[in-house]
Amino acid sequence: MSDIPTIPEMDETARKAWPLFSEKFSLGTPEEFYSRMTKGLPRGTKLDLNLGEQGDLQFIGYRYKDEKGKFFFERTITEDVAYHAITVLDPALQGSGIAKTANGNLFRLYQEMDIKHIALDASDIGSYAWARAGFVPTHKDWSNMRQEISNRLDFLQQHVPPHEKPLPDGCVEALRKALSSDDSKSFWSVVDEKHSYCGTSLGKLLTLPANQLPGHNPWPEGLLRNGTHWHGILNMNDPVSVQRMEAYLFAQKSGPSPKAKPAAQTLSAAGARR
Repeated sequence: MSDIPTIPEMDETARKAWPLFSEKFSLGTPEEFYSRMTKGLPRGTKLDLNLGEQGDLQFIGYRYKDEKGKFFFERTITEDVAYHAITVLDPALQGSGIAKTANGNLFRLYQEMDIKHIALDASDIGSYAWARAGFVPTHKDWSNMRQEISNRLDFLQQHVPPHEKPLPDGCVEALRKALSSDDSKSFWSVVDEKHSYCGTSLGKLLTLPANQLPGHNPWPEGLLRNGTHWHGILNMNDPVSVQRMEAYLFAQKSGPSPKAKPAAQTLSAAGARR
């Protein structure tokens, strides 16, 4: 993977507004900005930009395709909120580090632009990964998820597979405590649970859909197989959320994520979209 100095793909409005955008954040030339934003990504990655007439960033996206597969990410910006609108990464490219690299480059840009929140819809592997990265579900979604996860935990306690031991009491008690809390940051305590069960971590087992599990699938047919789906945000002014994101994106070795702390208030992600 390497950089290739190319001008970002921009419409006429964006080209005229580039000097204003560049001056606001000391970004240099379009070529320099491209080089920075595609650092670590495959050679030939396309970078798309839409700018308003006053130099405000409205859209940024990545596009890439080769014989192995393709990826494209689209992020829209409204005032001080960045929406993770679309993330597509072919299976052949998963695990390559492309998504973390692109999101890391974007995250640093968001910090420089003083973005206050990042919003997204989480499903499939993202329902686990984005919470590990510091996102929290909205209060409404957390209220719904708590019952879903409790049902899975009940099932695991009542149907112990032959090759497994019953879940440790301390582990179950910690999860029940998190699930009884109205604070949506308590979801972190679920996804951070490392106890090994059915060939994966309990945190993944309780949140991922059955077809995404790396180990043995203990779920019967029905709702327990679905995994969690939620709409959420990352508060860029919350040090713990930012610490989790930085650990997820930039840590050289995986380690325990920062523990959840009580939230002063529940944040809303109203208006965010896919």
